[in-house]
Amino acid sequence: MCVMGILSTALAQEAAKGLTFTDLRGQKHEGVKVLRVEGDALVIMTSSGILKLPASVLPNEIRQQYGVMESAPTAPEMTSGERGQKPAREETADPVAPPAAAAPAESQATTPALTIDEIELSKLRAEMEKLGAEIKNLETTRTQVKDEYNREYMEAKQRFKAQYDIDMQVYEKRARTRKKPGEPPQIQDPDSDLDVSRLKARIQNLEEQVKERRKWFQDIQSRERVVADRVASVRRLEADKAAKAKYEQMRQDEEKRIQQMYTDRRRAVEEREAMERREEEEKIEAEKGRLKSLAEDCKAIGSMARTSDVRETFLRLQALYADRDRWDTPGSEAAKQVGELALDLFDVARMKGELAVATSCMRLALNLDEKSPKLSETLIRFFDEAAGFIREGDFQALEAHMEYIQDVGLDGNNLVVRKRHELSNVALDRGWEALKQVEFGTAGSAVEAARRLWDRNPRLGWLRTTVNGSFFVGIILGLLVIFKGVEKLYWWLNRG
Repeated sequence: MCVMGILSTALAQEAAKGLTFTDLRGQKHEGVKVLRVEGDALVIMTSSGILKLPASVLPNEIRQQYGVMESAPTAPEMTSGERGQKPAREETADPVAPPAAAAPAESQATTPALTIDEIELSKLRAEMEKLGAEIKNLETTRTQVKDEYNREYMEAKQRFKAQYDIDMQVYEKRARTRKKPGEPPQIQDPDSDLDVSRLKARIQNLEEQVKERRKWFQDIQSRERVVADRVASVRRLEADKAAKAKYEQMRQDEEKRIQQMYTDRRRAVEEREAMERREEEEKIEAEKGRLKSLAEDCKAIGSMARTSDVRETFLRLQALYADRDRWDTPGSEAAKQVGELALDLFDVARMKGELAVATSCMRLALNLDEKSPKLSETLIRFFDEAAGFIREGDFQALEAHMEYIQDVGLDGNNLVVRKRHELSNVALDRGWEALKQVEFGTAGSAVEAARRLWDRNPRLGWLRTTVNGSFFVGIILGLLVIFKGVEKLYWWLNRG
């Protein structure tokens, strides 16, 4: 009792200096104490009890102050403090009368059987629709009542637990002062609460109503199927005759339509083929004109390369290459002509010693067609000239000659790789011949040229070793000759 007094005094003081605000419904709450925040609701204590206010009725400043999350608007729930003031709940829903039986079929003497079946079918479906709506409403009500039951159940459970804790404290205090304190307190079942039991009974009543209406719905549904089958069979019999006549008419119309479609399609195909032939002829003529114009320009540039400045000729070629509309046509010979012209200008630039022009022409030819037969012929001729420089022992000319194809994108070309290997072997053969003739300088230059052409040549190692050894042997022999000469000179000077 002392503890309850202290709690009452604290609550009274808190209420005296508590929160005062007006909700969005216009209801004023004075001197209330905020107990806790439950997601989308604020639980407060008023002078009449505990009240849960949803976020939809709270002012913005209150929601922001206590961090209440806004959700769909719901009605405020009254809890233990206001249960004495709220009206008693309905224990059961209003009884719903079972659906009326379908109207009996009238005499077929006055009305055709088909009309009676259709009327009965429409009535049955109306009853099914009505029962479906009733079942849906009852299930919605049952869900709402279940939610309310769960809330009331948890509140009763918390309330009984709090009461049990207080009674247990009193019992423990009495047990310390008395030998026979009596039976210990027992926690009450939340279902024993009046509101909880009423809600539970209402849920059971709603479930029975739903079950009963579903049974009615199944009965009416079975009757509806029978009548629907009967109506459908009669309609099929009546529709067969009209369907046969309609099918015959449709078949005749379809034959006419297909015949007309074939005629139109054949005409369209002939027109399209004629149009395609005209377009193809126009394309061929345009291609011929473009090739003729391009051939004339290529011929003029080729003549210009032999008579004019090679750099000016290259600028003309570059301008022609930039005009891709004239040669960049799939399946045409225009790109081949431009590539061959670039290779011809490459040869002319090499003869005139224009390294930059020659390398640019080779790059251009590679961009146009790296598998061109003319490109292969040019490269073979180029490497044959390089082999001639090697055989002549002019390795400086070889080095200058190879600069024309460096850094132009030919490193991965199979022909170039194979030819470089062949040149490397030719250079090694020339070095070996020079070594036999005791031409150590030529042999060293040949080995170095072979290394630059193919640094992984397997013959390179042993020939380099032989050249170096021969060089050292030559040095030793030279020293011996010098020593013998000095010895003879010394003897001649000292013979007297």
